[in-house]
Amino acid sequence: MKNNILTERYKFILDKIKLLDEQYIKNTNLTYKIIISLVSFISLSKLAFLEGKIDFTTFIFCIKSAGFILCISFLYLSFISIAIILSWIDYRKDEYHIFEKLELSNYREKPKLNGMYRWSETYFIIICILLSILGLTLFLAPSIVP
Repeated sequence: MKNNILTERYKFILDKIKLLDEQYIKNTNLTYKIIISLVSFISLSKLAFLEGKIDFTTFIFCIKSAGFILCISFLYLSFISIAIILSWIDYRKDEYHIFEKLELSNYREKPKLNGMYRWSETYFIIICILLSILGLTLFLAPSIVP
């Protein structure tokens, strides 16, 4: 019975890890959508300004708005991604403990952070932070847009 309970717990952990992987994919897809939307918004604002359809003040407001949205969105995605990594580590620790109880610990290593440079999530967080900085720069200094 103990093995059945541990097996069910292991299945639950695998489902949760799969859910975390799916959430990461959703976040990357959302990143593409946000970037495309904001680049389109800035481009159309610039075009409208050049054609005289909006004045300079409105154009600057558009750039600041895009910068604010960029900054907030990618800070949010950074924090969500960090939470996903921390949850993944917790689930992996649980998984390892189950393997220990079943005396199968030699089949799975303990989770370690020393391989973070190989994780796509790490680079995703770095990109999100850089895009947040870009958004903050656009918000504080919209005149950098050519």
